[in-house]
Amino acid sequence: MKEDYFAEDPKFFNKKLRPKNLDEILKFLKEKFILNDEDKIILITSGGTKVPLEKIEIRNIDNFSTGKRGTLICEYFLKINKKVIFLHRKGSYIPFEYHLKDLAKMENLKVEENNIRFNLTKENERNILIDNLQNYKMYYNNLFLISYDTIFEYGFYLIEISNLLNELMINKYQNTFLLKNIYHKLKQEHNINNLLLYEIFYSTNNILNDMLLFFMSIQNKKCSEISKHQNTSYKLYYKLLLFLNLRFDVYSNNQFFINIQLFFKYIFSLLSNIIQMKEKYNIQQEEIQNIILYIQMLIKNFNADVLQNNINEEEVIHNNININNIKEEQIIPNNIKNIHNNDNINHCDDNKINNPDNHLLNTDTYILHNNNPSCNDYNLNNLSFNINKYINEEKGKNKKTNQHISEQFLFPTHLVIMCAAASDFYIPYDEMHENKIDSNYSPLSIQLCLTPKFYKIINSHFPLLKYCIFKLEDEEKILIDKSNERIKYTDLLIANLLTQRYDYVYIFKKQFEYVLLKKSNSEQIENDICYEICKHFSIL
Repeated sequence: MKEDYFAEDPKFFNKKLRPKNLDEILKFLKEKFILNDEDKIILITSGGTKVPLEKIEIRNIDNFSTGKRGTLICEYFLKINKKVIFLHRKGSYIPFEYHLKDLAKMENLKVEENNIRFNLTKENERNILIDNLQNYKMYYNNLFLISYDTIFEYGFYLIEISNLLNELMINKYQNTFLLKNIYHKLKQEHNINNLLLYEIFYSTNNILNDMLLFFMSIQNKKCSEISKHQNTSYKLYYKLLLFLNLRFDVYSNNQFFINIQLFFKYIFSLLSNIIQMKEKYNIQQEEIQNIILYIQMLIKNFNADVLQNNINEEEVIHNNININNIKEEQIIPNNIKNIHNNDNINHCDDNKINNPDNHLLNTDTYILHNNNPSCNDYNLNNLSFNINKYINEEKGKNKKTNQHISEQFLFPTHLVIMCAAASDFYIPYDEMHENKIDSNYSPLSIQLCLTPKFYKIINSHFPLLKYCIFKLEDEEKILIDKSNERIKYTDLLIANLLTQRYDYVYIFKKQFEYVLLKKSNSEQIENDICYEICKHFSIL
């Protein structure tokens, strides 16, 4: 096993503990369950885990969980026609069967003509069982069940399936953005200095050129009003969204490229406001001028790096793909492209944009030869509030570098929901007792190791996925404090207090920003939780 995510903790990820059916499961998922690129999979983990004390697995430490919450969440997504991989503890609840466990008592069964039948006297119990049976038959093809037992099996299944889902997303989007084989090389080398110039040159450079053209087109506009259905703003928005979700800065030691990433996030946030605001969104002229200056500086430095390293532009063109030739329908979803046609919003002046006499928009001369004096005299410290402050603040924040850019599911990808009660401690395989522990003599002394934080591993190594994790504690202050720390590694966090978990939960979207979600009417709170998950990730 050469994968980096296993190499981080080789004592836990011992190859002897790898499930024997894992490769077969991965093959089935890839070839038969995930049938096309449009399938958006939801991976849900559910149930407890056990930590073996002996290699023969007689005694163990058990993190117990019935798996009811994970099961109800799974049922919710199946009922809205989503495909679900349900990774559950053996013997815990599974979708549409947990009522069956409660009702399958000897007094509710009888034999008629050698057939076993339920004999339910209460009408509501019969209706529940009939409803569950019908739902199971209806959604069976969208459900793939995988059972685990030990914390080791759970870890291997979770990480390998997440890796598969992430790889499928890479395969889908890599050609669009000139990223073929980049991701794998970055994982191996953890150094982007050479790859930056050779492999990512055109994808980055084209986005910078698009930015320059876009902001020049809105320069000197009255109130800088931008039509929300203007194709150029959408195209730039989605190019940035896809590019940023690849999160190359996780593996980069190149400060110049990190600055580009930070600047892309800044522009993404600005475009997001432009597109999502219901009324006109105004940008100050000073801000537009600063943005243009900064883009010019980035392009100049970027091209200077290329010249300094004697890179032939033709060498970095892959398969003659150009990011500017992407078809509109590949970037702008139809359901978004046709909204916000507000006649009260002023459109950009197309005549001014397309005017060949406008030297500011003559990008071939302007960008490639860098003849603008303001670009030559430019100094980053001369930027006023907007860009310089943003970059300094971003660098100073103590939060994950590989933070997801968007709270919404705008980047169409797979979702991982981690409900399982994973053990916090384990005994390495090589330190387990070979046979049944002898209890006739001295008391047993055990030293436990800390279990790897799976949410950190998958968030770090599989950046094209979205994540929702659950946190359980028995003290409210500890729950809030730990949730504030953990939200840095996920997109959404559901915090549960042990004694009140069926009455209310806390929903964390950002650090120190959370809301209390109480159970509504007589329905189970899991319905409300799923509604919040769908709203957050824009799952329809």
